[in-house]
Amino acid sequence: MKLELTGAAKQAFDAWFEVNIEYTVPCSNHGCKDADSEDFDDLPNAMKFGVFQLWADSLGYLLTVTIIDDFSNWTFDVMVKDVMGGFFSLTDEIEEFKTREQAQAACIKKLDELFNEKDK
Repeated sequence: MKLELTGAAKQAFDAWFEVNIEYTVPCSNHGCKDADSEDFDDLPNAMKFGVFQLWADSLGYLLTVTIIDDFSNWTFDVMVKDVMGGFFSLTDEIEEFKTREQAQAACIKKLDELFNEKDK
């Protein structure tokens, strides 16, 4: 399952990544180099989700992926802070997934939709 952003969300993420994420790509025959947003695609999905969470935090979103039903299903939520300091869900309905990776991908897809809709 692929974790990816599109449109304005992708552009905003790439710009944020270049400024906020510093790591060196493992050395090869071609030498070492500082990572850029193109190297992000080579990360494992679990690491990508963590970086997406950092970006979402910087925008005021809270991403959660939670296990439910006696550890047999997963769900996600995308939330924002409300005026009382709590969190308000932007997820229309609770969806269930068989794996954490599926829930993470659905969470990023929802964030992508919300960001691109807001940017219009």
